[in-house]
Amino acid sequence: MIMTSLFQSLALSAASAAQPAAPPPVPPVRTRPREPMSQLLTNNDYPMAAEMFHATGDVIFRVLVNADGSVRECRILRQTQIVEFGRVSCEIMRTRAHFEPARDAAGNPVPDYFDGHFIFTSPGPPHNRRRPRPRPIRTPPPTPTGW
Repeated sequence: MIMTSLFQSLALSAASAAQPAAPPPVPPVRTRPREPMSQLLTNNDYPMAAEMFHATGDVIFRVLVNADGSVRECRILRQTQIVEFGRVSCEIMRTRAHFEPARDAAGNPVPDYFDGHFIFTSPGPPHNRRRPRPRPIRTPPPTPTGW
């Protein structure tokens, strides 16, 4: 009886070894921006509140991305002293950023997060941007005397 069960278990293990192993699962894919992060931030995004100081600063943020690639939430992880840089960063991510969704091992889209970094530098004197140039004052030509 013991010999029979031993032969049966050996036969089962030999039969299972003859079948090819299943392919490994597809590795998970993290979410990523569809466009380069450098294209999201422009000189016009520099906060007006920081203009008079010509301040520079950096912001590290985390964006929570839905399974469809849309931004669900933005959190500031670290920023310099000027709070406006963080507010502007999250506003840009919510309104301009588009993401390729993350994928699980089966290839299905899943929620994920993305950590990003913006560096703000002063674009120059404030009179060089965002404001219309003043129009020259046109004075009427002098009238000739004797008219």
